Amino acid sequence: MKFYYKKLKFPNMVGKSRHQEVNKELLRKISIRVKQLREQKKISQEVFISDTGINIGRIESCKSNFSVTTLLNICNYFEISLEEFFSNGF
Repeated sequence: MKFYYKKLKFPNMVGKSRHQEVNKELLRKISIRVKQLREQKKISQEVFISDTGINIGRIESCKSNFSVTTLLNICNYFEISLEEFFSNGF
């Protein structure tokens, strides 16, 4: 069975689909939340990368799309569940 994805175009969004805009906004919210958690724990990006191997700077700056597994690893590092992660501001 093949699935096809049809891009939806809107007049004010030349060359971009609504799906891309929603993804961009979700990534922005996630990046803000990740940065809040890191700063609350007073952990530098360098320490986080050293401890986890995850380049959190790329995530915090929205320069990287990442997997749910990566987000789960971030949550595990901060000792919170995915539910707790998404309960604040989503």
